[in-house]
Parts: sequence; structure tokens; C-alpha cells
Amino acid sequence: TELLSVLGRWELDAVVIGEVAAHGRLRLYDGGARVADLPVQALNDAPSYTRAGIESPEVRAQRETPIAAPIPEDLGAALLRLLSSPSIASKRPVYESYDYGVMTNTVVAPGAGDAALLRIKGTRRGVAASVDCNARYCYLDPKLGAMHAVAEAARNVACVGARPLAITNNLNFGDPTRPEVYFQLEQCVAGLAEACLALGTPVTGGNVSLYNQYAAPDGLRAVHPTPTVGSVGLLEDVTKHATLAFKRPGDLVYLVGENPGSAPLGETPDGLGASSYLAELHGLEAGRPPKLDLRREKSVQDCVIALVAEGLCDTAHDCSEGGLAVALAEMSLAGRLGLDAATGSAGPSADPRPDALLFGEAASRIVVAVRPELRREVEERLEASGSPWQGLGVVGGTHFRLRTRAAGLELSLDALAEAHERPLRDALS
Repeated sequence: TELLSVLGRWELDAVVIGEVAAHGRLRLYDGGARVADLPVQALNDAPSYTRAGIESPEVRAQRETPIAAPIPEDLGAALLRLLSSPSIASKRPVYESYDYGVMTNTVVAPGAGDAALLRIKGTRRGVAASVDCNARYCYLDPKLGAMHAVAEAARNVACVGARPLAITNNLNFGDPTRPEVYFQLEQCVAGLAEACLALGTPVTGGNVSLYNQYAAPDGLRAVHPTPTVGSVGLLEDVTKHATLAFKRPGDLVYLVGENPGSAPLGETPDGLGASSYLAELHGLEAGRPPKLDLRREKSVQDCVIALVAEGLCDTAHDCSEGGLAVALAEMSLAGRLGLDAATGSAGPSADPRPDALLFGEAASRIVVAVRPELRREVEERLEASGSPWQGLGVVGGTHFRLRTRAAGLELSLDALAEAHERPLRDALS
């Protein structure tokens, strides 16, 4: 009765259609006449199949063949191109078309942070949620790609200050009777399991969509494997949270995690393989996705969660598609504040590729910005965390400047905004 009353309040029609009983049978009635009566166990014994998964030789070649991609002469133009690519460009025209503040529980609005954040009324707590998956990673290395999906979803929850607790998933694949698709399915499931165990985020539920394919000149082709992960987390004090926007001129910017270095001759630098940079600027869907150390991932997340909880940090954004340069540009755009920064590699090379440093998608990296008066305390916390970190620069001005030892770029905020905001706006106009 109480449930029906609540549903009625929201003008939702509902009726009682049955009741749970201990007899272990499913009994269906139509107009008072029993039309079905069968043991419940029969409904739970679904057929199962264990097929032979075989990786596609074509995909293996795309992943393992060394990539020769020239370094762009104009790194600024490369950044603008990435900012305007479909998966990175601003989604503002979409999320501003609906009411995301219903019931006034929204604390972090769409586009303002790496995860949505909702308050739990009557408490100081908040719930954070994020949905992530990089289908290109999962296509080139299904197990590693699925692990990245779990890690990034949790990382985004951590970026607002919440502790990841659990995930749900939405597994999208082609025809599983095809050996190469079954291989993707079983490898992605193995990757989800390994990452969830390492990060302590159990799978609470989900759904599976199979037989997703499309007609191509050479026949039916499966969609890229897309094991989408939704992560939820808990924030103990919703008044202490972080968003991605730079907030004050003079704030100090740090990278928590390790920037990619260069690679031996003939090998792709870690972070460039399977990257948006290769796909958008070089037309290459190739290479190996970035390495993922789940212990390092957990350490980086824990460090940032602690900084936010202690009131030392209110600005955090993870590095993912497009790498460090895109992450920093998004932070500048969100706060309409410039940046003067420089970055290097913690790796052994004295001369890493500037495109790898700027656009490489090495995992387990979060950018934070803090008040200058908190510098000593923050750096002590970073050092004690055991995670690699480096200072990047200072917030302020009207231009976005980012340098490596070998090259750099400088762009106005207006140029960044035009590249980032225009694509979807134009597409929907």
C-alpha cells in the first residue's frame, strides 16, 4: 500500500500482479483460470555455451605492427583538431537540452566535473556516478581495454572526491557465434573481473547486447566491443568536492601519476598506441593500448580522494582521450582561465617525443590545482602517497601555454573554445 501510494504521487500507474510464495513454482492465471504451472528451477536453468574464441589476425596485426607517425610541426593545431573530434568535443548542446537539476539534488552539473554528484538529502553525504568505455582500446586489446574502462570510470568518480564502491555494466558485442567476437567477449569479461577485484568495485548488475553488426562492402562487420562501465561512489561530505575548472589565478597545477616517456626505435611510445591522437591526426586505429598498473591506479585515486577530503584540493580532472594537453585545455576552458605550464617525462629517455608527452594517453593520471598557500602541505601529501607526481605550472592569463623540452604550443582561450564548442553545436543547429 505504501509503495502504491508513492507511485501514485508521481502519477505512475501500478497494480499488484502477484505475490511471492514458498512452493517453488510459477503459476500464472488468466481471469481466474490457471494457464501455467511449472517449477521455478526450469526457468533458472538457461542453456550455456562455451565456444572457441580466436583472435582476429587482422586485429592482432593492427595492435602489434610498429607505428611510424611523424611529429606534427604545429602542436597547437594538433590540439585544436583533437578538441574538435567527436568523442572529445563539448557535449554542452546535449546536456543543456534537459533538466538535470530535478529535485535540486544535483551538486556537480553535467560538464562541470568528471562524474555527476548528487546530494543525499538529510545527510552530508553525496553519491557520484560516471560511465566510461574506450571501444578502440577494447577492439585492439579486449582484456586490457575492459580493464581501462573500469579504471577510468572509478578514476572519474575519484576526481570529484568520492570513493568508488561498485560498478554496473552494459556489454555490447557482435555475433558471439563468430570466433573473433567470442574472443572479444570472453577477454573483456576477464578484464572486467580482474580490474574490479583489484579496485574493490564489485559488479552489482548489468545487461548484455549481442549481434550488433552492420553491413560493409566485405560483408557484415561487428561493432567494436564496448563493455561500458558505470561506476558509483560515496562522498562522505558533499561540501568538500572537486570539479574540473581552474578556479583562481595563481593556483598551482600538479600531475599525479607518470607521464609517458619515449620508446626504443621502431616502437610506439606508451600512450600513443590506440590513442585519439593516432586516430584523428594520422588516421590510424592501431597500436597497443596504454599499460595499466592497477596498484598504481588505486594509489593515484586514493591520493586525490584524500586531498579533496582534507580540503586541500577543489580542482581535479583525469587524463584520458587526447592525453595531458586535452585535459589541461578542458580545465582552462571550464574556468575561462589561462595556463602557463611545462611537462617532462619521468622515464629514462632524455628526449621523449613531444607528441607522446602532450597527447599520449598513459593511464592512472589526474591533474589537480591547489591554492599556492597550500603548496607545502599538498606536496608533502603527494610525496607520502608513493605515487609519482610533478609540478606543471600556474593558472592565469588569457592564453594557454604548454611546453615540453623539445617543443611547445600557445593558443588563446577563444581559439580553444571555438574548437571545443563548435562541432556538436553546428551538427545540431
